Amino acid sequence: MSAIVEFCSPVKVIVGKGAMENIATELAFCDSHKPLIVARSGEQDNWTLRALIDAFRETGVNIGVFAGVSANPSIETIKDIYDIYSKRGFDSLIAFGGKEVLHTVKLANIASSLCPDTLRSFLNSASPSIPHNERLKPLVAIPNLVADGYEFSKYAIFAGKCYKSPAFIPNLMVVDKYALDGVFEHQAAHSAAIAMVHALDSYTSQKASSFSDAYATALIALLVTGVVNAGDLRIGKIGKWKQPFVNALALAGCLLSNSEGDVGYGLALALSRATNVPLEECAAAMLASLAQQAVEKRGVEIGEMLMPMLAVNSPQEATAALLSAASRITALAKPNWEGMLMSGNEQTAIAERIAASTGSRGCFGILQRLSKDIAQRRAGR
Repeated sequence: MSAIVEFCSPVKVIVGKGAMENIATELAFCDSHKPLIVARSGEQDNWTLRALIDAFRETGVNIGVFAGVSANPSIETIKDIYDIYSKRGFDSLIAFGGKEVLHTVKLANIASSLCPDTLRSFLNSASPSIPHNERLKPLVAIPNLVADGYEFSKYAIFAGKCYKSPAFIPNLMVVDKYALDGVFEHQAAHSAAIAMVHALDSYTSQKASSFSDAYATALIALLVTGVVNAGDLRIGKIGKWKQPFVNALALAGCLLSNSEGDVGYGLALALSRATNVPLEECAAAMLASLAQQAVEKRGVEIGEMLMPMLAVNSPQEATAALLSAASRITALAKPNWEGMLMSGNEQTAIAERIAASTGSRGCFGILQRLSKDIAQRRAGR
């Protein structure tokens, strides 16, 4: 008798040029007619934000704009969003921008939809939850490429803490290529590295299933396509390579909402905290090792799943494309290799901690490979 498998993917995704023009209609289906757009501080003159505002002009929908989320938002930011939302009678939220905006809006939606006391209890609880009989107002996410997949999942990361609730999953994610303008190739590569880590984690997780495999395979195929299209990058220009990357992040959010992360992401996070090198760079540095480990563990299966999506003739060609894309993403991400140097004892401590939380011993080999990569780059200077 086979084990019972559960996989939930409630977020609706709209992709393509002009996708933002569909938001008013989608919100109307949710009985929402007055959304508040939340963006980064100083974004008032961002032409992509103006394009979003213009998308509502002929719809008859009244909107508001709060461009006041800083790079390190505080509870005061949430209070400001709530004050505007409640005083002006808004009935939904649109998060426009990167991770700090999306995570802040997730928490602000609790206060705006329910009440500040509910949010206060949620933030202060050892096991935070939203009452089962309560529903949050519609939340639309319009991401850029400065993200890591958690924005589209059941997680909200705020002020150094990670909160979890299925209610955090956005109702709608809109990927309009014009919202991706002004993102440089190394930023896209950082996001791609995080997304690929989530997919590789899903492949090798003890919770892997046919559903998670399908999402991980689609994610990998998008990244391989994106890397191929990124062969002739032009800084600051809109390119077809960006859209596959952000689509992959949406899939990463679905995987995270079901698998909750695993070895690769855990190692990248632990390494980042130990060395102060950004999480995205740590993920990129380990990407080739994680990909190789996944191929060693499930190479034929992964290759067979990727074959039709990559239009190649054998599982070996498919896994070769995966490994090549991983190496290309690492090169584009330009990680700070020197900054990740650690002693053997530090590596062992990190590996043991991740092994204890995930049940996988593969993290020891990944950190050893990382040390070899760093040593080879130092020798080749």
